Parts: sequence; C-alpha cells; structure tokens
Amino acid sequence: MRAIDSVLAQTYENFEIVVVDDCSTDDTVEALEEYDDDRIRYIQHDKNQGACAARNTGIKQSNGQYVAFLDSDDEWDLTKLAKQVDCMENTSDCVGVVYTGYRVKRSDIVELGQVPSKRGDIHRAQLAKDWVSPTSAVMVKSECFDEVGIFDTGLAARQDYDMWLRLSYSYEFEYVKEPLVTLHTNRNNRITDNIDARMNAHQILLKRIRARIVEFDSITQHQILSSQYFNIGRYLQRNGQDRRAAKFFILSVAHNIFNFTSWLCLLLLLLHLNPDSGILLKMKNSVKKIKFKYNRLEING
Repeated sequence: MRAIDSVLAQTYENFEIVVVDDCSTDDTVEALEEYDDDRIRYIQHDKNQGACAARNTGIKQSNGQYVAFLDSDDEWDLTKLAKQVDCMENTSDCVGVVYTGYRVKRSDIVELGQVPSKRGDIHRAQLAKDWVSPTSAVMVKSECFDEVGIFDTGLAARQDYDMWLRLSYSYEFEYVKEPLVTLHTNRNNRITDNIDARMNAHQILLKRIRARIVEFDSITQHQILSSQYFNIGRYLQRNGQDRRAAKFFILSVAHNIFNFTSWLCLLLLLLHLNPDSGILLKMKNSVKKIKFKYNRLEING
C-alpha cells in the first residue's frame, strides 16, 4: 500500500499509524497483514460514512501530540514528518497548523500544486479562498481539535476548507515551502463531484463566512465576498456550467468592481473561450502589467 509504505519510510520515526477502513473493497485487511509493525492500528467502520468521518475517527483514536492526515491514494516524501515536526517545535506557541507544498501526479505527468504562501494569522486571507488544502499536506496540534471541533460531516463537500477556516480563527499557521506530498489522481480514481451537493456546501459556508466577516470594515467584507463568488463561478465554469458561472462572476464584480479576474472570466464566457487553456493567465498578466505601468505614471506624474 503506497500510502502506508511512505509513512513507514519516514526519517522521523516516533509515530503511530491509525488506518481507518471506511468499508473499502480493496482488501485492506489482507494488505495490512503483510506489515509486521506494532505502530499500525486498524479500525473499521460498520458502514461507509465518507472520508471526513474516517478522518474524525482517526483524530479521536490518535494518541500523539500532532495529527497528520494521509489519504490512501497519496504519499509523503521521506522527510515530510521530520520537517513539519521541526517547524512546529521551533515556531510560536500560537501556531496550531503546519502545511506543506504538494505535487499532483496524473498517469506519468507530475505537476506542482499550490505553493504555500500564507503564514501567521491567515484568517482574513482564508475567508477569501482556501490557501491550505489538501489534507494530506497538513499537520495539526491534537489539542486544536478540542477548541475548534472535528470535521463537519454534515457538509456534502468542502469539509477540509471549513476545518482550515475554523482553525485559522483560533490559531496561526506555518508552512514548509517544499512539495513534500504527492497526490495520485485522475478523473476516475477521485470522488466525482456532485455539483448540486457542492453548491449546497458553498451556500452553507457562505452563511458562515458572512457571520465571520462582520468584524471587518465594509470594503474588506465586499472584497471577501467577491473572492468567494469568483471561486464558486470558477468551479462551475470548470464543470461546464457556464450560465450558472456567469451569475456568480456578476455577483463577484457587484461586490468588488475592481475584481479584474471576474471581469476576465465573464469576457471569456461571452467569447466562448476556455479559461483553463492558458488564456486567463495571459490576460491576468497583461492586466498586471497595465496596472504596474499606470502606477509608475502616477508616481512619475
């Protein structure tokens, strides 16, 4: 099993492995019998409850000072735990989460995922978008779950974002700026998106976010909501829901008329162009250059 092999190969060896079997059909029990390591504990759910319920079981059953998640399709680099533990133990006591960069592997193609860039108090930034995912790249102090609770299994999707959001409200974040996790994925072996279920989760999270942002000034509130509506629009656009996406891009610019990325996505929709073809990135870079030149003119003027 790729995931377990990558944990057992860690240079940091003071750990336990809690394997939670959510009624899988991949002969997990037989595969685990090949390992002669008393650090491995096996727990089986009576019925399938979903990935976040499995994570919650792991959290409740763990005995360590930290909890690090690893999905069965993924794997850690050899020094992943060592670098996260070192980071956690040599930073502020206010830090409750350390996350890393990651790679995405599809067949034989490996791409670099989101590079960590937010540390410290990231709550304001996290309200606008998720800077932390995926779960396989995250390590959390066990005591943090006593404060913020466990994963919300009532959400049909985006449970990880909800968790990072709650953690960011109470704790600071730190990162190891290296890709120390590999996500093995293709459209067939990951959970297929249920668009309606995900949209329902978006609406629930928007209500929670609206309740959080009242502490900020009006401009910041509108900027956060603009970013959230843009994120929903991009999700719909990537899933072929162009008409529904347009509605959210319009909501985005209604909250922040200077959200140029939402304007660009609306333009691409009108032109029937695919933003994932690289056109959006080129147009965003062009807008940045124009803004930079304008700022220079203002300074020189």
